Amino acid sequence: MRYLGPGNGRTVTSDYYWDDDTNQLVRHVHGDVEPILNANKAAQDAWGGRFGDKNTFHHVAEIPVEIIEKWLHEEGFNAMTEEGFEHMIKKKLNDPDWQYLKTKNVRL
Repeated sequence: MRYLGPGNGRTVTSDYYWDDDTNQLVRHVHGDVEPILNANKAAQDAWGGRFGDKNTFHHVAEIPVEIIEKWLHEEGFNAMTEEGFEHMIKKKLNDPDWQYLKTKNVRL
């Protein structure tokens, strides 16, 4: 494989390679999700347990793009579709194993 160069996102760094054996572009994604997870934990700890106006949106989670991509590749769903959101994102956020993605301790 030949290294083709970096790609950069908010928390994601991507390295691109050309695989001569398969004649395909390969993307290796890595990044540091710790700052987002620490901010989520701080928001959970600071939340007073009450929402304001029921007619407004409330920030209840921050999911690093690395985790969205992991779910996409491992479980084959697209979080940007209604089905992906309803069946996977809400399910994952309500699962205690993924509670660190939420900014408020609520059930969605």
